[in-house]
Amino acid sequence: MMLGLVANEVNTARDSTFPLKVKGMIHDDGTHYEMLNSVGIVAELKQNTPEKCVKGDVLYFRKDNYLNESSSGLANDVKNETAKNLVKHLKACLSTQELELRENVGKDIEMCIGEVLDNAHEHCGGTAPTWFVRSYLNTTVPDKRFFDLTVMNFGLSISDTFNSLEDDSEAKSLAMEYVNYHEGKQNRDVLTTVSAMQGNISSKKDSDSTRGQGTIRLIETFEGIYKSYERLRGNYCESGAQMNIITGNTILKFDGKFDSVNISNESGEEDFIFPFNECGDLKVPPSTDHVLCMKGVSFPGMLLNIRVPLTGSTTPLDDEEHNDANN
Repeated sequence: MMLGLVANEVNTARDSTFPLKVKGMIHDDGTHYEMLNSVGIVAELKQNTPEKCVKGDVLYFRKDNYLNESSSGLANDVKNETAKNLVKHLKACLSTQELELRENVGKDIEMCIGEVLDNAHEHCGGTAPTWFVRSYLNTTVPDKRFFDLTVMNFGLSISDTFNSLEDDSEAKSLAMEYVNYHEGKQNRDVLTTVSAMQGNISSKKDSDSTRGQGTIRLIETFEGIYKSYERLRGNYCESGAQMNIITGNTILKFDGKFDSVNISNESGEEDFIFPFNECGDLKVPPSTDHVLCMKGVSFPGMLLNIRVPLTGSTTPLDDEEHNDANN
């Protein structure tokens, strides 16, 4: 996807006088070519590639946004419509495997995607928010049957957003408590990104004390997807859902190994936390298998990827089969 976007930008800069020419060979069962042709470099360089396809074995969804931030009303319409259409597409993908998306889960996903796109607008660091949405499913080969969703925006990374706040910012001070506590155990920008995943942390908290719910909803939605698939497959589940967040020099991996935790704060209310460790404790440093620091490279913005395996049979097990599987 990113290679295709870069190639398209280069092609645009060269104008029609010197168009970019791409040549290559693919040796596979055809699934790689279908991906390139639907959401990859071939699709980006083709003219008038359809935004969505639900025909045959390949189902994909594509949406780009280059709206100026001042067009807030239109921008909101685009975000809401994109989130709604994406959920419709997910339902179409699941129906190919005789699966249904529960209405309440569909609403949660729609709201979650809308908030991710909201964050893409707010944290772009420019006047023209740029974000891209892609989803892809190829049902041809059973062991390569994955529903993939990617939401990507260019601009400020999560750590850039906090680092740009004034030193007297309460939002920044709150986030830095975690960073300073684990100073020297991980890169500071990485620790800042982990801190931003906690329910009571938001770079917008100075102006709105209720902010930070988008991150909670994203993580909880993923946990719901993971556990639902696990229940569906029982012990026959060889691989579960995965989610990755790539921002700045940081990679956060969610694979169902760790759960979110709700803890009581000083006011007697519950705070949502995701410590990225087996202890479920923010005083313990995050797992280096799930919180990684890229060396010498940095992604300018945020990339969210969710992969849901639809490999093998997805027919729900009856109670007797499910009990046998668990035994």
